Amino acid sequence: MVTGYYITLNRPLALHPRSPQKKMGTLIGHLLPGAAFTLLGLWHLLHTSAAYRLSESSSSFSNGRTWFPSPFLKQAEPALLLLFSIMSAVFLLLHPSSAADLEHAAMFFHFAIYSAAALLSIPSSPIVAALAASAFAQELLLLHLHSIDHSRLEGHYHRLMELAVGACLASTIATIACPASHVAAVVRSATVAAQGLWFVISGFVLWGPTWLTPEGCSTTAGGLACSTGGAAATANLQFSGMVAGVSALAATLCLLPERKGVEYRQLVASGRRCGDVGGEKPDPGQV
Repeated sequence: MVTGYYITLNRPLALHPRSPQKKMGTLIGHLLPGAAFTLLGLWHLLHTSAAYRLSESSSSFSNGRTWFPSPFLKQAEPALLLLFSIMSAVFLLLHPSSAADLEHAAMFFHFAIYSAAALLSIPSSPIVAALAASAFAQELLLLHLHSIDHSRLEGHYHRLMELAVGACLASTIATIACPASHVAAVVRSATVAAQGLWFVISGFVLWGPTWLTPEGCSTTAGGLACSTGGAAATANLQFSGMVAGVSALAATLCLLPERKGVEYRQLVASGRRCGDVGGEKPDPGQV
């Protein structure tokens, strides 16, 4: 079976048996994608929360947007995501240490497809949004059917990661079904940031400094071996705390008073709304 072999460096087609308890990843392998997802989610959260605060007068501000222009370079977000996805996929394909690396490369490949389409399209394209949902769906599928053993503590963190990715998928589908919903856009942004944070937390706990190792666990050749169930409970509390922190941040950003709301509404009323296609000017009697 494929799950019982790994690919040897410098001999990409040579398969040899590996231990069924091979570790699931590395610290850097979790920190880099985790940081990318966290920054992406926070970037979206800043924009979607601002749109929520102005939702009464700017209903088209963020409708169906899967990416947001940068003040320095308009398409910086999809361009950087495409570059990161391609570099990560190529590195994993050129230096695979197990079949799981090929699965991770496939995940990055799907995000590369999405970001390439976003780079060539408008932010509110429904096709690009569907590709974003497809990328999360593929990530969830490959995580769930992972070729590495999930019986130890790493597996518990892995299953919690599936919850975060599933939330990203569900919220992205919600923004496709309800493109005018600012709440759906805020939730999608928050779940992307939460996924990234859980990547970072998992990396530090499972492969970081020894002082972060849960009590009752020890590092072995196959990963963390825990003598009690307290480590899984600790992971549950970490995940719950992370979700609470992201939820509090999202709620705070959405409920902050908008100081420039009056000025923005006057700009919208005096000209074309941001995102309008037809370019119709308002009735002078309504200004």
